[in-house]
This record gives sequence, C-alpha cells and structure tokens, in this order.
Amino acid sequence: MVLKYITMSLVVVGLVLLLSSLRPVRKICQEKECTDLTWNFIFILLVLFIAGYIAQLTMLSRQAVPGIAEILVAMVFLGGSLFVLLITRSSLSSIEYIRRISALELHYAYHDHLTGLPNRNFLYEKIEGLIKDSSSAHFEFVVLMMDLNQFKEVNDSMGHQAGDRLIQHVATRIKKVLRVTDTFVRLGGDEFAVLLPGANDKTAEVVAQNIVRFMQDPFRIDRRQIPIGISIGLACYPEDGPSADMLIQHADVAMYMAKESGSGYAFYDASEDQYTTQRLSMLCNLRDAMDNRQITLHYQPIIDMQHKKVWGVEALARWQHPELGLVMPDEFIPLAVQSNLMRPLSQYILRTALQQMAEWQKEGLDLRMSVNLSIHDIQDALLPEKLRELIERYRINPARLMLEITENSVMTDSHGMRVVIEQLHEMGVSLAIDDFGTGYSSLAYLKQIPADEIKIDKSFVRDMSRDDNDAVIVRTTIDLAHNMGRRVIAEGVEAQDAYELLEILRCDLAQGYYICRPVSVAEFRRWLAHGPVTELLAARADSPA
Repeated sequence: MVLKYITMSLVVVGLVLLLSSLRPVRKICQEKECTDLTWNFIFILLVLFIAGYIAQLTMLSRQAVPGIAEILVAMVFLGGSLFVLLITRSSLSSIEYIRRISALELHYAYHDHLTGLPNRNFLYEKIEGLIKDSSSAHFEFVVLMMDLNQFKEVNDSMGHQAGDRLIQHVATRIKKVLRVTDTFVRLGGDEFAVLLPGANDKTAEVVAQNIVRFMQDPFRIDRRQIPIGISIGLACYPEDGPSADMLIQHADVAMYMAKESGSGYAFYDASEDQYTTQRLSMLCNLRDAMDNRQITLHYQPIIDMQHKKVWGVEALARWQHPELGLVMPDEFIPLAVQSNLMRPLSQYILRTALQQMAEWQKEGLDLRMSVNLSIHDIQDALLPEKLRELIERYRINPARLMLEITENSVMTDSHGMRVVIEQLHEMGVSLAIDDFGTGYSSLAYLKQIPADEIKIDKSFVRDMSRDDNDAVIVRTTIDLAHNMGRRVIAEGVEAQDAYELLEILRCDLAQGYYICRPVSVAEFRRWLAHGPVTELLAARADSPA
C-alpha cells in the first residue's frame, strides 16, 4: 500500500510541475515578437501530457499494488515534468531579458546617456514628423541650436567629470525655461537643441532671450563658480528650410553667427551663410592640405635679452590655401579639433619643424625650436615614442627642442597626461608652460610639472607699460620663475617701452612684433642677415617689422 501512495505521489508531483509549465509557455505564445508556431505546438503537447498524467494517475488508483515498472514510469514522469518546467521558465526568462535589453537599446538609440534627454535621432524624427503633419495644413515651428561658450576650457582645466556635471546642470536649468510641449535634446558634447512646435519667430526670440538670461548666473562645480555663456541659432520652418537636415544646418550656421558677434542668439540669415560654406570647405580640405604640404610653418624669433642674440624660434602653422590665401591658425585649428585631426596636424608640425631644425644645423645655425602642443597631444600616450622616432631620424639634440603646453592643459588632473609629460622630460626635451597667468593654476602645479620655461601671456606683456597691474603681474611672475630656477619668456612684445621694461625686470627671453613678426624660412634668413640683434632692435625702435 505504501508503494502505491509513493507511486501516485510521484505522478501527482509531476502533474503539478507540468501544470506549472503551462503559464510560462502561454506567456511566450502571447508575446508580440513570438511568430514561431513551435511554442503553440509545445503548449498543445503539454496539455496532452497532462491528460496522460491524469490517465496514469487514474490507472494507479485502481491497482492494488503497483509493480516495479509502474514505479519507474512514475519516476520518469516526475523527472520529465521537472525538466519541462526548468526549460520553459528558463526560456521565458531569456525572452524577457532580451526584451528588456531591446527596450534599453531602443531608449538609448533615442536618448542621451549623460542627461537622459532625447538625442539627435529623436530630434530628426520629431522634425520630420512635424513637417509631414504640416503638409495638409499651415503649421510653423522653430529649431534652436545651442552651444556653450568656454566649455572646452572648463573641460580641459577641471577634467571631464566636472565637464559632465556642468552639462547636467545646464540641461536642468534650460528645462525650466521651456514648455511641456517643447522638445529639448542634447546633440553631443556641449551642443543642445530645442524644437518649438507651433512657435513663430517672435515666440522663439522670447525663448532664446530667456535661455540666455538664465545662463548668465554661474554654475557651482567642485566648489567653484563657473560662468558659462551660451550661443543660440534659430531657424524657422518653412522659411529657412523644407527638411530636418536643412533646418538643423541653418540653425547651426546662425549659432556660429551668434557666437562670433557675441549677441547670445541670432536668426538664420542666408546672406551671412558664406562664411559657413567656406568653413565646411576648409574642414573637408584640411587633411588634403597636410598631404599636399599646404600647411607651412612660419618662425618667430625668440631673443636672449641678456646676451642680445637669437636664442631660438617658435614654429607657427599657416595654411596657404589655394583659394583663400594665407589662413591663420585661429581659423583652422578649431576645425582640426572638431574633425579629430589635431593629433595628425601636430605630428605634421613637429615633423616639419624638426626637419627645418636639421637643415639649420647643417648650415651652422644652432637654434632652439619651440613647438606648441594641444591638450589632445598630451593625452596621446604614444606621443613620446613618436617624438623619439623623429628626433632619431633627424639627429636632433632633444635639449634644443622646446614643447609649449598651455597652462590650462597642465591643470587637467589626468594621470595619463602626467605620465606623458614625465616621459618627454626624461627624453631631455625642454618644456614650457604657455599662456601663463590666463588660467587658474596654483604654485602646486608649477612645482609638479617639470617645466624649464614659463611663458608670460601676451595679454599682460602688451599693456604692461601702460597698466600698472599688468606690470606687477609680469614682475611677480619673473621673480617667481627665477626663484624656482625657471627661465621666463615674454611673448607679445610689440613696443620699445615694453621691451625696455622687460630688460629692467631681468626677463630672460622675449618675442613679439617689436622684434620680428612670424616669417617664412626665406624671410628669417634675410632677417638674420641684417646684423646683430642690437642693430635690428635699433631699426625697430618705432614700428613693427
């Protein structure tokens, strides 16, 4: 009798397990994504199995004493039921997990990870939807493209984490200005956009003014007050474009107009679009310009103020554009950063400068060469090895090469950058802190960075003879650098009185238009041929050369 109850209990447990399997199989069959009839077939089989289990249970209840075969069959039924339950539940869990992942991927395909705002894809679809809806009735809307001012400086000087927090604070603040019906998106980096459905130019102008006003208050990041402005470009539908691509492009053009004028916001004006077309052309041609050697170097002499001789030169890039003529670095360097060509451009400049340095050495000119590095270059872990290869190829004494790193770059708290700077120093290359006095650095940074020179920013040197505050800053910087065993370079020496004051303050090195403007190799040779530095400066007493 005990065997009978055990056998029936095994079948009952198996039956319960099969009944429990019906629910996950049924849920799988009801999934919208489930178009395969296999699971429906499995559901039917389960029902048939359950009927078989019930028949087996009925048969066992009528037997007096079950045999060994019936007990084994009951155990097999139990094991099969358990297996079916595990398989069905595991399949349901996998399908639900895949569905959650798909939902997340869909969300992130249309939303920004950092701020949770919709992204560029969402904006395009939203605009195209509005255009499609407006085809049957008159409907207008405005697209606003927004870009933060000075964000790069904050990101470079305070680090990417601080930059990310600033982006989040900006998003939160701008949201407060907008209506519930407005679409606010982050395009990437420090760029945002707003879609104002049903708005005309007057309504959009009010919104732009409010955003600019709200952004005037500084943001508090890492216990610092960070002032960040914003530039806004506006494009109206249908006047400024029939498609999402054109509206966003024209709003972007207007944004650059606002940034250049400092007005805060600007509407798209087709008559002012020539600059952006030119900018796009330059962006497309920049890589070819390096391949075709259209990027040339001009050299500005740096003189030793104590010994009155040429100490070295600073290599400054110029683009000899076939259509636009001589393009200055202020115009194409931002394009190089935007198109991820900054590192290739810096490598090109380094290679060209060291090649020229080698040629001068053959001619008996033992000059130091100063080359500027961007923060993107210092973030390149391969920079020391690339530079070592160039030094070996051109047989340059690394001590005669000076790499200039901006003060804001030095401030960035990055272990990788510190390692690169240390490796450059160990190679014997001279390092200089450029634009000193324009950032937020402290004496701690000067102590940590193995710089040989400190380069005083030209904004202080240029007006030091007329502005007592600038003169105090220059004098203090020179004394500080000398006390720390560093040489001082004053850039932006544009007048005789500034030069003479630097002599009194015992400045080591100087460069600027009073001495010589940046010139080509041929012009530099002619400049040297005029005679000693004292005679050159005497000839420059009244006006720049």
